[in-house]
Amino acid sequence: MTESSSLIRKTALIVAVSFSYPRTYRPKTLLTGHPLLRTLHAQSVHNVADIQCMILEHISRAIRFSGDEYLDLIFVNNDVGNASANAWLNLFHGLQLGLGRVIVCVRENAGWSYGAYSYASKLFLKDYDYFVFTEDDVYVGSPGTLSKCINYFNLSASNGFLSFQGLSSSSFDDVGPSYFHARGGVGLTSARVLCAVQDLYGRMPYFDGHSSSEYYHIIRQGEVAFTNVIFRLGFEIVQIPRYFPPLVQYDYDFRRNINSSLYPGRLESFLHLSLYHSRRFCYLLYSHFSIASTLRRLFGLIPSSSK
Repeated sequence: MTESSSLIRKTALIVAVSFSYPRTYRPKTLLTGHPLLRTLHAQSVHNVADIQCMILEHISRAIRFSGDEYLDLIFVNNDVGNASANAWLNLFHGLQLGLGRVIVCVRENAGWSYGAYSYASKLFLKDYDYFVFTEDDVYVGSPGTLSKCINYFNLSASNGFLSFQGLSSSSFDDVGPSYFHARGGVGLTSARVLCAVQDLYGRMPYFDGHSSSEYYHIIRQGEVAFTNVIFRLGFEIVQIPRYFPPLVQYDYDFRRNINSSLYPGRLESFLHLSLYHSRRFCYLLYSHFSIASTLRRLFGLIPSSSK
């Protein structure tokens, strides 16, 4: 679909849902990435009720976020086999939301949120002009700001993705253009951009393994690759300007009424980097000079092998 083919522009808000619990507990939203931003979000999910509360909050916020825009809220359920939770979520399918409605989809549990994003963008590509992506524990949008986001995205035809929570050019300890991405894949893009990606690659990238222990591959082939592929096609990845109202709030912070700035102060950044590099230096030193090799080098007392 294109805007010219419709009297109104249509947006899909894709929310990746998983009824998997408990999730890794993180008491505080932390600094991460390059440059440092506060996006390694706090989380505390211990049961189905916690996840259901998040879904209800998404529905409430979607109505306010859309304003006068057409917005469908699409929950993509990465099925973990919880039949009762799945049935509860399905009850919302078709619920009217302003000009749009709620849509519920179920897919296999593979690729984490990025697998859900890829699935939905391919399934609904011809139905919408714009797509917003987020996870079940990351709320997006301030009241009436969807129109503002779309207009900002359209300021340049070269824009490929508008990040709601900043950009990063790092992945783990590697830094460079190969890792440039929108953090979390949370933000807005257009059907035109997604078409360009899918025409070339067949789908949006994600790690198609099933094990959550393969975190390195999930991040590299999911979070990083998801928008880096847009960048590599020649589009710009941009972030919301600072004068915008905050467009992201993390569930656990929301429940505790915590509103932390995305951007750290200079002193906070300095202290964080100092501690990080100190720890990394100690780790590398320890890895290079084990106790045994140190004694062997200094005193020649420990044989290199036993016979």
